[in-house]
Amino acid sequence: MRKPRICSFLFWIIAQKTAESFLPTRNLVPFSDPPLLPKVSSSDNRQLHLSFSHNSNSPSQVDVQDGSVSDAEDDVRLDGCDSSKNNTATSDKHFNKGENSSKENGKEDSQSRATSTSTSVSASTSTSQGNNFARSERWLEDATAKILDPSIMPLGRLTEDDVVSITSLMIAWSRRKSLEAAMTVEQLLKRIVDDLRAGNQDVYVSTKIYTVAIEAWGKSDEAAGAERAQTIHDVMIQTFRETKDPRIKPTSKSYNTLMLAWAKSKNPLAILGAEKILRAMLTESDTESVVRPDSVTFAIILNIYARQSGEEAIIKAETLVNSMSGLQVKKNNSVYSALQDVYVRSGRKDAPEKTMTVLQEMLSAHSEGHVRSRPKIVNYNNVLCAYSRTPSQNSALRAVEMVNRIEAPAEEGGYDIDPDRLTYFFAILTCSRCPNSTFGANIAEPLLERMEIRSKAEAKRREELSIAAHPFISLDIECFNVVLTALSKSRDRNAVDRIFKIISRMEEYADRGQEYLRPNTRSLNTALNALSYRKTKDAAKRAEQTLKRMFELSAEGASSKPDAFSYTAILRCYQGLATSQAAQRGNDVLSRMEELYETNVLDEPPDTYHYTIVCSTWSLSRSKYAPKKCIEILSRMKEKDREGWPRVKPNIRTYNAVLDCLSRSHQATRAEELLYHMLSLARNGDEGARPDPFSFNAVINAFIYSKVRDAGRRSESVLERALEYAEEDGGVMPEIKSFTSILGFYSRQKAMDSPYRARYVLNRLISLFKAGHTHLSPHVSCFINVMECYAAQRHRDAGESSEEILRNMIKLQKHYNAKHLEVNTGVMNCVLNSWAESIGNDEAGARAELILDLMEKKSDAGDTSMVPNHRSYNMAIKAWSKSNGSNKAEKALATLQRAKNRHARKKLVDPPPEYAYSLVIQACAFSRNTDPSVETRAFEIAVDVMNELINDVPAKQIEPSSATYGWFIQVCARLQIPESSKEEDLKRIFSRCCEKGRVNEFALQSIKQASSDTLFSELMTECLETTKFFPSENDNPDLKEMIQLSHLPEYWVAKDYHQGTKKRRKYKSK
Repeated sequence: MRKPRICSFLFWIIAQKTAESFLPTRNLVPFSDPPLLPKVSSSDNRQLHLSFSHNSNSPSQVDVQDGSVSDAEDDVRLDGCDSSKNNTATSDKHFNKGENSSKENGKEDSQSRATSTSTSVSASTSTSQGNNFARSERWLEDATAKILDPSIMPLGRLTEDDVVSITSLMIAWSRRKSLEAAMTVEQLLKRIVDDLRAGNQDVYVSTKIYTVAIEAWGKSDEAAGAERAQTIHDVMIQTFRETKDPRIKPTSKSYNTLMLAWAKSKNPLAILGAEKILRAMLTESDTESVVRPDSVTFAIILNIYARQSGEEAIIKAETLVNSMSGLQVKKNNSVYSALQDVYVRSGRKDAPEKTMTVLQEMLSAHSEGHVRSRPKIVNYNNVLCAYSRTPSQNSALRAVEMVNRIEAPAEEGGYDIDPDRLTYFFAILTCSRCPNSTFGANIAEPLLERMEIRSKAEAKRREELSIAAHPFISLDIECFNVVLTALSKSRDRNAVDRIFKIISRMEEYADRGQEYLRPNTRSLNTALNALSYRKTKDAAKRAEQTLKRMFELSAEGASSKPDAFSYTAILRCYQGLATSQAAQRGNDVLSRMEELYETNVLDEPPDTYHYTIVCSTWSLSRSKYAPKKCIEILSRMKEKDREGWPRVKPNIRTYNAVLDCLSRSHQATRAEELLYHMLSLARNGDEGARPDPFSFNAVINAFIYSKVRDAGRRSESVLERALEYAEEDGGVMPEIKSFTSILGFYSRQKAMDSPYRARYVLNRLISLFKAGHTHLSPHVSCFINVMECYAAQRHRDAGESSEEILRNMIKLQKHYNAKHLEVNTGVMNCVLNSWAESIGNDEAGARAELILDLMEKKSDAGDTSMVPNHRSYNMAIKAWSKSNGSNKAEKALATLQRAKNRHARKKLVDPPPEYAYSLVIQACAFSRNTDPSVETRAFEIAVDVMNELINDVPAKQIEPSSATYGWFIQVCARLQIPESSKEEDLKRIFSRCCEKGRVNEFALQSIKQASSDTLFSELMTECLETTKFFPSENDNPDLKEMIQLSHLPEYWVAKDYHQGTKKRRKYKSK
């Protein structure tokens, strides 16, 4: 960003003035003659009397800052003083002098009129200062009318004391701060000028009279007021240059008053006008006298920079302040305060440090003897205000630290100054704005309590000393409300109790006479807001009691009438409960709110937000009546809108709440109808009904979780409609969630076409992303879901399709900057799983082994995102077990050995799990081949693996599961192994299975298939001893058919097997 240009002509002048003396005056181009001001000709033989007495004061210099120091409420006044009393005294003095003068000149006709008018004005002005004479409320208008009435005060008959009286009237009018007052002041000025033109030598115009007129226009609160004040000042300068009369010589105060007029105006060119005045004071001074800017001048222009804010304003302000020493202008409290205000309003993060630096400079200057640099409490408050505008935990701690030093006496390291109300207010505000709301509330509340203690102590001391002045620290309801708001945001579990405790204290203060501390609507709304986060029935009940209390206080005259937010908090209480009873209660509250508005009890009706909350409550309740209730609310809103109720028209959030309710209720068809109705409304100009991505997602989810036939196709149709709407009607593109929801749906389906439909949706998503819709950058889950679709259906080409999807994923990552994509272990395992489920594909095992080789190679090279885990090796073993290769058992065993070796090298954290051994045995079971040697080798591998599980693996680490025992028995059953070779191992393994309690249905059926009748009878000896069978006469019972899992001893059976009925079958004997 380019730095703001600061080497303007104004600051170049300041630099020149710092280095050398003031420049000589150059002529001012005269302005056109304004309608109410005199045009003075250089050919006039007379000189105009344009001065005030030296002992009279200038008009009041009003506030430099327009209302406050940032958020503060204390006005900062400059060095000018309010001179109404001195003006009145001067008026009385000149009235007596004028009376004698008129007698000596023999003007008896004018004497009576002038004397009576002057006496009237003087008496009226004197009464305004507190004398006991009665005065009409329209005394100012009446006195002005007499002055301006030619029949009472003829043209050319004014006296010197009349001029003083007119000046007093002008000052009185300027205090009214209106356009009418400014115009009246200018009329009074014109009245004096008209007398001068008429040849009256007893009257004069002074700089002060012009300054009063300038001040009146500055206070008029009109955008053009400053321009009119500028015109008056320019005419005064022009008149002075033509007449050289010292009594209308421009002064610093006249320039300052004009600058103040620009400062207070709403004119966008105020800063340019003020800089022009400063430039004139520096360069356009008369050769006979120099009008130097003083501290008031710099304070005014600094306050204009403060309102401008921004980096450029800070640079200008700092340059201006640094130039004061070169211009021999001492900095005083007003200048320092204005500079602090510039930093406070700048919005910079270092504003607290900057304002603190200014404060330290003031303390240093005061310690060196500069009395007018002594900081006031407003300077400390400026620092606290800066902290409140840069919220952080550090700002809160520093604000509390500053308050501690302000409260502490000087001998204990304090600042030797008393805090005021704003000191505590800004400190509390800083704490309440802390990002850590709980931390902020916990330190804001003690500050409020300290403020209360100090206020009580001051009140007690004032009562003892009978002090009538306004208290320095007075409790303010805003301080209480800020703390209450901080507590309501903190979500602290004790926040509600703490809030009500503070509210109780506020009511106690009000009952003792401080009625302004009575809890108002905002105070009680904080309690309702805190209750709305509790999500309990007691909180909802207490919230309704608080609402009732608000109505009671309002009836007693307090400002606690419930508003829209009050009811919002109540409805949110019920929304958090998310029950059908809470939804019905929220519906009742909404109806009650409508009734109160119709009977004029409430000022505002329920708006769209209130209706939307109730719809959302019904949606979360999952009540069977929820869809009907939501549709009724939607219809009611449209009816109220037609009746003319404000802010009740349904918007997109309302429609989305209804759609969400229909979606949760699995009413997909109705949700789809409402969505198309919204599209129709939007097409006809109803912007509030324009669907957004959530609208389409809700309908898609409605189909996905419904039992509607062909739900996948219909959800795809909604997605396509969303894409058409975005392209043709200017709607918002669907979110990535719409695509992932449909892909997740297909990954869970068992339909044969699910992989192809999922692949189509994925390709559609990829094409949109490539077209420039970056928010549709595919997630890894999108690719994984499609891979899982292929694996779940056990397609022969599942592995090949998954590899192709993986290549597309890598291409998007490299060439299209798809930031969400990362080929990691999880993705590679999905590809391995697809090969493992590729039934009938002879290349499955080999391809899986190649992928495993790639993962090991990448991992060994330092790629931590592709480290193979146990699932990787398990999927590779599974791929070999389901292949048609004759060496599948050897390959499965080799893969298991790779996992064991990797664990030995500490590349795997844990040793291979029991499932890996089970998969190797499973591969052996499927190794049926015409070559007997292949089957013999497979049997040997199964026996070795089983023995390793039983004997070689450390105790309590791995124990064969029921499935592992079952698959070993399947090896004995499937492979063509001589009975003598396998009978011993079969008997040994099944006996161990019984001892360990691992027999389940799979193991029992496998042993029936693998063993001969004789061996099975031998294995079931214990079972036959404990169970009596009674075969019927015509039956030739088969022992394998008779014995079921329920007949076995309980300690044989696996604990995780669901036995069902324990009833034993009884066979009748012959």
